[in-house]
Amino acid sequence: MRALLFIALLAATPFALAQDSPKVLTDFTEDGLAERWIAVNDNVMGGRSTGGPTFTESTLVFAGATNTTGGGFSSTRTPSDYDMAGYAGIELRYRADGRTYELDMQNGERDRGFPVAYRASFETEASEDWQTVRLPFSAFRATRFGEVIDDRQLDPATVRTLGLYIFDGQDGPFEIEVDQIALYME
Repeated sequence: MRALLFIALLAATPFALAQDSPKVLTDFTEDGLAERWIAVNDNVMGGRSTGGPTFTESTLVFAGATNTTGGGFSSTRTPSDYDMAGYAGIELRYRADGRTYELDMQNGERDRGFPVAYRASFETEASEDWQTVRLPFSAFRATRFGEVIDDRQLDPATVRTLGLYIFDGQDGPFEIEVDQIALYME
């Protein structure tokens, strides 16, 4: 009887560890990243902000400068074919400049003819040390042009684009370096 209980505990342990371990979506080491990540800045509506992605051997660097005259935002995004169903949220490992960023996900929904973006913001500390933030899917708010539109919830199984966004009302340079994006269970 004890042997069966011991075997049952051993069999359950790897499953429990796997449930607690994040599922890495990207560690930025795959080929062709520069072709898939694009920049979308406020110049699409007459603004003056600049920014976009660059890549090292294993990180995404999203950097530029925001200018609140005419917009004040910069973003980078990529098509997402990641299976996010069944997870509680998304985890980023990064180092940054102390500004506030948003993780942006879109699924093709529209509101009054315009794209809906689901966004969750996170504040960063200015540090050279790696930091981690977990953003539960329940924290993502439906927005249109940066404004919350209603209380609909993001269905992670429907995500088609994934991106980073800065729209914190400040002028000046920004930089966040991300070395991993992962999904986590509760």
